[in-house]
Amino acid sequence: MTLGGSFIARLPLSSAMLYLGVGVAIGPLGLGLLKLNAFKNVMLLERLTEVALLISLFTAGMKLELPLSKRAGAFRCNWPRCQW
Repeated sequence: MTLGGSFIARLPLSSAMLYLGVGVAIGPLGLGLLKLNAFKNVMLLERLTEVALLISLFTAGMKLELPLSKRAGAFRCNWPRCQW
């Protein structure tokens, strides 16, 4: 995705749609290159899900636009009253 970023940006598809398409293409419905049994590979699927969630949250946070003046003092807490 990184190497083809400029080409992908011109497509009318989101990166999530491309990931889904690639997953279907290499999965059992497509070429059959990836075959996972959900009951035998519980730990692997759990770790992959956690990594995907972390990456999703990180990219969502990077896309938030917050002015520089508000970043430094975004959270101030004087116990017991906390101010955002």
